[in-house]
Amino acid sequence: MLIDKIVANYFVILEKIEDHIESTELELIRDTDLISPGHLMHLKKQLIQIRKHVYPLRDEIRKLQRDESILIDRKTIKYINDLYDHLQNIIQNLESFRDTISNLMELYSSTISNKLNSVMKTLTVVGVIFIPLTFIVGLYGMNFDYMPELRYHWGYPVVLIAMLFISAGMYMYMKSRKWF
Repeated sequence: MLIDKIVANYFVILEKIEDHIESTELELIRDTDLISPGHLMHLKKQLIQIRKHVYPLRDEIRKLQRDESILIDRKTIKYINDLYDHLQNIIQNLESFRDTISNLMELYSSTISNKLNSVMKTLTVVGVIFIPLTFIVGLYGMNFDYMPELRYHWGYPVVLIAMLFISAGMYMYMKSRKWF
């Protein structure tokens, strides 16, 4: 029957979509730069399109299943029941694929967030190390006539060494806390 061919074709389409989802999942696990959120949304839209066709077909088959017409013989009712079961299976697969795509979108978002957190951590470490140095440089860069440290012979090297120790101390402190 024609309806049987249509339902069988849905299984073929779902198999292709399942393969596509699996390959997308593998690519996403390997590298998030290979996949865009638009790609995942496209897959989701495909599932919605199929769902828009399958649900009404299932509802009509269900009506035929419940209809006790003398025009429908037992053999056809058995066939209709089988079709209904196939359509239910298709709908379950669609729901499963939709959930998988939602999970992939969450995985994508969390992976991107982790990358951003890593970048922010690096920038924070650099900022924490350079902020005290910037303060010291700003302090000694003021144009005052009287700054006692400026008159010392070893003033400049002492400030440089102090800046080096501050940077090294900050670095070691953050490293001991496993902040990076």
